Amino acid sequence: MRRRDFILASGATVAWPLAARAQQAGKVYRVGLFFASAPLAEMAGPDPIIPVARAFVHSLRAVGYVERQNLVLERRSAEGKFDRIDEIAKELVSRNPDVIVTGGGDFLAQTLQQVTKSVAIVLPFGDDPVGAGLAASLAHPGGNVTGFVAYTGPEFET
Repeated sequence: MRRRDFILASGATVAWPLAARAQQAGKVYRVGLFFASAPLAEMAGPDPIIPVARAFVHSLRAVGYVERQNLVLERRSAEGKFDRIDEIAKELVSRNPDVIVTGGGDFLAQTLQQVTKSVAIVLPFGDDPVGAGLAASLAHPGGNVTGFVAYTGPEFET
């Protein structure tokens, strides 16, 4: 599973067509879903209460990734206890996920990037990944962080 296979945008998940790859026998993908303040209980199950988590789980299922079949979804949240973010990020990375999707903006991605340079990190709602040191540039980000940027600056406005 590559980091560009999953992108979370505008509260809904969009996944590129991966149905054929999702059907590969034997491979179980481990995906981290890391939020800063969402209650962990509301991220759980096949129909999470949190709309973004629900859209993500449903979109994965729509393209053939199903928990307990070919997917392990590692849900984590600091539940608003921001002093625990470093600890949770380290624990999540220790689970060896194929990719981690953050739901907390640049600062969660920064924390994850300090913990790992090899696990793909998807930042669905980036504010300023270049300014935050997450990417070299928007055109060629480099590193292990990818995703969408909420505001790219006046040069992209028409």
